[in-house]
Amino acid sequence: MQITLRQVELFLAIVKAGNMTHAAKSIALSQSALSMALKELEDQLGGPLFDRTGRGLQLNDRGRLLYPRAHELLQRVYDIEHMFDHSNEELHGELVVAASSTIGNYLLPEILARFCSDHPNVEIKTVVGNTSDVAQAIAACNADIGFVEGTSLTPHTELKPWRDDDLVIIAHPEHPLAKFRSPTIDHLLEYDWVLREAGSGTRSVFESALAERAANVRIRMELGSSEAVKRAVQQNLGLGCLSQHVVADQLTTGQLTAISVRGLNLHRTLFSILHRDKYRTPLLDAFATACGA
Repeated sequence: MQITLRQVELFLAIVKAGNMTHAAKSIALSQSALSMALKELEDQLGGPLFDRTGRGLQLNDRGRLLYPRAHELLQRVYDIEHMFDHSNEELHGELVVAASSTIGNYLLPEILARFCSDHPNVEIKTVVGNTSDVAQAIAACNADIGFVEGTSLTPHTELKPWRDDDLVIIAHPEHPLAKFRSPTIDHLLEYDWVLREAGSGTRSVFESALAERAANVRIRMELGSSEAVKRAVQQNLGLGCLSQHVVADQLTTGQLTAISVRGLNLHRTLFSILHRDKYRTPLLDAFATACGA
């Protein structure tokens, strides 16, 4: 059995495109030639690498096993080529960065802008979801590096502390609890809440802080983004709990009020997340260094 780099390239092109038609166009090859090359690779490896579905081609368990290794192999080959290409010493290439909502919307943009300004030949794609989404993207090698608000781990991933953050309980200035001088956890349970969805890092920290009393929270609404939660609280639909980065402007202008509660610890650590077996290209290393990850 002798697998060629060309076969690896074609395999990765199919994974990226999701079907034979788009993959063939992306590499300027006929669909029949690409199908033949894939069949030859699958024969060499002793079985199919994809499930053929109505939606196209989906990696099966064998394909998912091959994908990170094939991706790493090709990255190493590219690195060897560029190692001796002194005509272009600049970083270049594409990086996919996944981030949970708060980080992706409020912390990463400044970092990305600075990095892209310093490295104009780099293209960065961002994927924003909740902590579970990001962990799954890293585990499936659909993103190069991720940033999450919780400690959600999936197989083959590793977390590294990145930054500290504090959540803030927020209310409309006219909310009854905004008038309290020293509200307690018992007071929190008397009012409606607007919270992030289950699976988000923000929601997990909030529930952990309340411990067994989290089950008694009166949840009026669950929303899929921090921005949506903030807007709902501004409409006085309930109390909310969000990162200080999300509500800093509204607290400064008085559109929202912060509720300080005795004995409630809403401090958390933000993490970077990587695939344990992922090859760290010079581009990934440079970006991680720029982020402090």
